[in-house]
Amino acid sequence: MSQKQSNKAAVVIPFKKQSASSELRDFVSRLETCLFVAKQVGLRLGVYALRLKVACQGREAEDESFHKLLETIRNQLPNHLPGVRFVGQPWSDGLAIVDTSAQDCFELHQKAAALINVVQQILSEPDGRSLPQVSLGISTYPNDGDDPETLLDRAYAASERAGGWTLSGFCFFSPLTAKKVAKRLAEEGAMLHSLRSNMVGVQYQPIIDLGSRRMVGALAEPKWCHPSANPTLDDLTHADLADAYSSWVATSVSEPHRHPGGEISQKKISVRAYRSQITSVSLVKRLSTALSHQSISPDLVDIRFDAAILKEETDHRTRNGLRKLADLGVTLTAMNVDGTIIPVDALTALPLAGIEFSAAMPQVIGRCAKFESKHKALIQYLRALGLRTRSIGVESEQQLTFLSNAGCDEVAGRAVGNNMSRQRRRMR
Repeated sequence: MSQKQSNKAAVVIPFKKQSASSELRDFVSRLETCLFVAKQVGLRLGVYALRLKVACQGREAEDESFHKLLETIRNQLPNHLPGVRFVGQPWSDGLAIVDTSAQDCFELHQKAAALINVVQQILSEPDGRSLPQVSLGISTYPNDGDDPETLLDRAYAASERAGGWTLSGFCFFSPLTAKKVAKRLAEEGAMLHSLRSNMVGVQYQPIIDLGSRRMVGALAEPKWCHPSANPTLDDLTHADLADAYSSWVATSVSEPHRHPGGEISQKKISVRAYRSQITSVSLVKRLSTALSHQSISPDLVDIRFDAAILKEETDHRTRNGLRKLADLGVTLTAMNVDGTIIPVDALTALPLAGIEFSAAMPQVIGRCAKFESKHKALIQYLRALGLRTRSIGVESEQQLTFLSNAGCDEVAGRAVGNNMSRQRRRMR
């Protein structure tokens, strides 16, 4: 039998059999409900298959010990790991866990690592006996299937692969997902190394007020020196990286004010923060310390964040993080706004000061009259809500003229000023 056939034959889940247990039928029914909701609102969903390797003397002792461990995990896991929707035992040799809170494969990666740690804590023995090996398989909707049977089958298959390793670990069903996560982690590792080595420069791009045509601030962007570092990630998966980047943000908004009389001294510095920073306390603490130490007015700091966060209306961590930043006195700007509809409640309820359009939007000016009409209407709509509007990536006088006539407040790009770079010195 070939290796491919062997792997397929090893995964047997009797969904189609009349002998399927009531536990299995109940779990499939609950998972089907979660899938229905995910499909309706466009959410992702993760299914974990958790299995243990227990070393006992005798078959009966092994079975008894095994089922006691599974029951302990099943009872305690929801109290230890937020985001777990429910836990069940659709198979005789393991547990299945459904998580509806992870919205990308990188967050699933984090949760899988946390899940293994939690299971090991639950099973830890005070007498120092060795822990059973934990193998975790992961399948996701919509990437790996859109029905309960397929998702459970593929999570179980992934746990089979993870169970072949010598240590506890987890495995995605999809090799493409695993490669994507591995590539992302390598990029984040390079970014973390650069930040900790103090080898990340800062590039300031002038922001011009369209009414007065005067510089009112600058966009601060990281200038990565490591060839593998990638500054265009949607979020920062690694907690240490998010903390290190928060330090860079605090230093970057402070640096211009260390040089009185400089071109951007006493101007507003606008710098991007990621969701993982906003939902933690690190960014607020580091900004507060930096502003106090340098005697910088908080209103000279503008924190930009991806507008996609505004769609997470039920995420209290994001709301609380934004409000803590606003309470500090800094302004908040939602960036990467395009023609996509943004929830009105989020625009008006959250402490936003401005909106920054996607850098791709100015490139369509002069090419499509219908787009120009929509763009102008969007600017007027946002201004009517009391929000400042900003366009970046502006490259021509034609684009400047259109944006000025449309009522856009601020612009940045090659048409209004060149970048001003500062390179950090290597720490000795």
